[in-house]
Amino acid sequence: ALEELILGGAFDFTGANRAQMLASYESMMDAKGGRMKTNIKGQISLFGEMLPEEDEYPRIGELEPKVRLAKEKEALGIYLSGHPLDAYKETIRALGTASMLQLKDTENGLYHDRQTVEVAGLIAGRKNKMTKNNTVMAFLTVEDLSSSMEVIVFPKVLTACDEAAKEGTAVLIRGTLSLREDEEPKILAEDVRLLPQEAVGGALSITVNDPEALDRFRPHVLKNRGSDILYFSLGEQTYKSRYTVSATPAFCEIAETIFGKENVNKK
Repeated sequence: ALEELILGGAFDFTGANRAQMLASYESMMDAKGGRMKTNIKGQISLFGEMLPEEDEYPRIGELEPKVRLAKEKEALGIYLSGHPLDAYKETIRALGTASMLQLKDTENGLYHDRQTVEVAGLIAGRKNKMTKNNTVMAFLTVEDLSSSMEVIVFPKVLTACDEAAKEGTAVLIRGTLSLREDEEPKILAEDVRLLPQEAVGGALSITVNDPEALDRFRPHVLKNRGSDILYFSLGEQTYKSRYTVSATPAFCEIAETIFGKENVNKK
């Protein structure tokens, strides 16, 4: 019980970090056992007896943020002092992905059944299931800072992204939104990849002479999301795309094929 209180942050007020308290509480309980038995005036007094003076703690660093938060949720059932996605806020903002709360709000009119969507979140749970063809599919519980959703990963997609689709991993998911009256909203995954922690990197500028070329380019944009800003110039106006991309040489080559090599500039 005391270990769970430490992991939950109940004693953070002492100034010691949780790793120090975890390393010392058992020995302190043994050393002060006699006094604890005679002091039964209440839990606050009891815990006060257990806690060592500041200079008695071992000189060790705090738990890694990811570990600290995981243990905090294990102890409390919720994240209290932060969230694993906090480190990805800038990337998520730059990617412009949909929030799960918005996707689940069927009355806002922003999203519809079978719409292609992208979400960024943390895989909070994963359950595998064998199909009739003896292949494995996965049911993921993915949460962002607003809510959580089920994501279904069919065998073919899972084979390509099994490394990324692990519990505790921050991911970027593209898939088809399923909004049925008799079911909870869910996403049928088409792609699952690791969410980059770095904020936006470079930029790709494209001059558009034929607006119809944008329709041919759009599927490639959706399949190559990343951290590079995408700009389109039409006439005298330049527009910043709501999507960011991974401007790899292969992706730039696709852009050059569609718009012309002289109209694509990677910065």
